[in-house]
Amino acid sequence: MVEIGKYISDAYHYAISDIKKGLVGALLSSIAGAFGAIFGTLLSLYIISYLNPEASPMSLISIVLIACVGFLIALIIGFILDGYYVRVMKTSVENSNTLPDWNNVKDLLVKGFLYWVGGLIVGIIFLIIPFLLIVSGMFLMFIPPLGLLVAGIGFICLIISMIAYIFYSGLAEVNYSVIGFSGFFEFKKIFKMMNIDYILLVIVVIILTILVILIVNVPFMIFKLIFVASSMSKLTILLDIISTVVSSFVGFFTAVFCKRAIALFYRDRVRMD
Repeated sequence: MVEIGKYISDAYHYAISDIKKGLVGALLSSIAGAFGAIFGTLLSLYIISYLNPEASPMSLISIVLIACVGFLIALIIGFILDGYYVRVMKTSVENSNTLPDWNNVKDLLVKGFLYWVGGLIVGIIFLIIPFLLIVSGMFLMFIPPLGLLVAGIGFICLIISMIAYIFYSGLAEVNYSVIGFSGFFEFKKIFKMMNIDYILLVIVVIILTILVILIVNVPFMIFKLIFVASSMSKLTILLDIISTVVSSFVGFFTAVFCKRAIALFYRDRVRMD
């Protein structure tokens, strides 16, 4: 437990070790969050407008185009941020104690894209069997006992697979940052690195992250519940966007904190082996 405390303390101080670099990431994250929130709002407006027979086709096209542009910008910034998180993990394993530079944006973009692709593939590997079981159970519902049994097994496997994925993905991401794309798929090596300390570390990191998210979002939720009546009012939309921007700003620091803590564990496990 002492080691876990050391990782948590180190990760906290690391995340705020360079305010200028941290602010760059937090602002980028806020911009991506703002565009993402606007995309979601416009998508909702598009659906509402589409269901309205009196809506102008030109207005619908404008909403879709603006939403797509916003989504694309958020996606590109997201890849750059992911690339930076990869750099955070790599430099942490290499014993750096300060946030890495934001130079070579092309490298950040490529590493971030591969980070996203690798995470997606790993997610599919872990979740494909539960998904197929659940879908098969739904198709077999005309045979109630068999359909319920297959779907039930699928949901149990889904829970187990999601838990396994959460623990696996943390170390797999660090492994990718160190050795490249194939690092996502060294299953034997990564599962071998896991122990009770790692499980407790991940749980503590998740709890702390959730607490920060709640602290940031609760004031906005309370304000909406007390003062806002309509779920699609202009004030509600504005509050949602502001809440997303603030959450994204803080989210950058929590992400760096999480990546750093797990990277430190990875570093020490590699040394032990």
